[in-house]
Amino acid sequence: MISAVRELEVGCIRSSQPSVRKNVEFSWEGLQSLQQKGFSVEPTKGIIDAGHRCTITVIWTPPMGFKPNEVVEVCAPLTLKGDETEVYSVNLMAFASRTLQEPPQTNLRI
Repeated sequence: MISAVRELEVGCIRSSQPSVRKNVEFSWEGLQSLQQKGFSVEPTKGIIDAGHRCTITVIWTPPMGFKPNEVVEVCAPLTLKGDETEVYSVNLMAFASRTLQEPPQTNLRI
């Protein structure tokens, strides 16, 4: 089967306040549960300077034994630490279809 790829952007807003932190750290949690379902994310953690963005690539490759036409879902916490800490629940959903007339197709939604 073919892998599906999507991108997610994480950024840090620039502030005019001098006491405000100048960057934000991000990290994924629960990577093992993602991998068990065939998902991978890169990078898994990082630091973003104020006024910049980082593109996170999410790839889904159907795991061995996957049955076409079944939806795969998993939720992974994405933590952003700046002046405040915020945790986002990122829902990943994937689907692979296959018909006799067409090659396998995969679809990934974030």
